[in-house]
Amino acid sequence: MNNDDFPRIHFEEPFDEIWAHEVWSRGWYGGVTVELITGKKVKVFFYDPVRLAQELESEMSQGFPFIAEKNMIVVSDVTPEIIRKSIERLVLEVFLSEPRVAQATRCIHSLAWVPKAQEGAVHFSAGDQSSFAC
Repeated sequence: MNNDDFPRIHFEEPFDEIWAHEVWSRGWYGGVTVELITGKKVKVFFYDPVRLAQELESEMSQGFPFIAEKNMIVVSDVTPEIIRKSIERLVLEVFLSEPRVAQATRCIHSLAWVPKAQEGAVHFSAGDQSSFAC
């Protein structure tokens, strides 16, 4: 399997123009599953800032001064393009992945990382930046 195929993003519904507009106008969407290179699947939930503020206000009126959703991602607009971009970035930044897998993914996707062997492990360094084992 090619590493460029990951992360795989699965939408519960096909995003045609009508559905995309409805999701955008609601300001939230919870029908996304991210498949990582390890095979692990993570369900994620998206809010735009306006809808998130509305949800927080609703929670506060019920005596709960917070809002929390497992794997919640706040984006500027809830669109398929922004969903894809945010997931791809978050996987590289460790938020949706185990740290070791994220390090390896960063190594694979970045042309600046050059391998060097040390103590039987594969290490990567980026010029003057610190190195780490993958």
